[in-house]
Amino acid sequence: MVNVRVQTLMRYSLIAGVLFVFSSFSSGAYLDAYSVFLLPVPVAVYAARRQINAALGLVAFCGFGALSSDRGIQAALLYALVATAGLPIGIGVIRRWTYGWTLVAVAGTAAVAVVGGILENWAGWLALSQSGYEAFAARYEKGLPPQLIEGMQWGRTHWAEVGVGLQFALVLMGSLAALWVALAILRRRYDVEGIRGSFRVARVTEWLVWLAIAVAGLWFVDRQWPDLGLRILTWNTAIGLAAIYWLNGLSVLWYGLDVLRPGLLGYLGAVLLVVSFGIHPVCLIGLFDTWVNFRRLFDRIVTERKRREQAEQTDDK
Repeated sequence: MVNVRVQTLMRYSLIAGVLFVFSSFSSGAYLDAYSVFLLPVPVAVYAARRQINAALGLVAFCGFGALSSDRGIQAALLYALVATAGLPIGIGVIRRWTYGWTLVAVAGTAAVAVVGGILENWAGWLALSQSGYEAFAARYEKGLPPQLIEGMQWGRTHWAEVGVGLQFALVLMGSLAALWVALAILRRRYDVEGIRGSFRVARVTEWLVWLAIAVAGLWFVDRQWPDLGLRILTWNTAIGLAAIYWLNGLSVLWYGLDVLRPGLLGYLGAVLLVVSFGIHPVCLIGLFDTWVNFRRLFDRIVTERKRREQAEQTDDK
């Protein structure tokens, strides 16, 4: 009994130490969005096992780790809030939330931390981004392709218009990764059932399309009257929406491949679509799923296929 307690305490201390060191390094290197990939995971695992005090202790270690960097109390609050994004996973497991709503809660909490930190220190964040580009370009620019250099220069010029949206997209990907890893640990190590549903059946709410329509309207207004200063809002919001619909499109593809079983060529075609043609086709699939509901369409195809197979077997008899 004593050995079990000692092992549990040693494991907890090791996890807390890793989170402290990672938070200190990540905060000092201004890798706030990347912290979402790791910090919520152990917090979620403890919270899902109803060890809330232990989970909150890990949140504190993340905050103290960020505090040890030269960014002060603001970074401590930011990293503590990012780690807190693991609590919705634990609560979702206990209360049997759906996969989609759990992901929304995790990404929302982490986005408030990361995006809020950017907006709170807007001028400093822009200056840091510019200096980071200059340092990178001075070291690596000569060996990069001209197209990549041109794209980086464009991004540097328009960083205020696209940077927040890109950081949100990274937070969204990190939230999905943290959710997947936490659920895998709970299922395989602790035999915890987890939340309801899965990524392949998680569907974006149809109401989000109205925000997309509003952003499209603001985009048109910005092109006609650029002096209104709407570009920062429209471009960043458009990038964030693109990330959401890209994930929804990826979920649709995953569901289709799982239920239709298209064979090797079908799987290769899906991989080619995701890898070779950029984000646009997958984003469009995710967007038009609002009206088409591709998953329901795939189910109808499978049902019709089974009906035909049963009819053919009856005819053979």
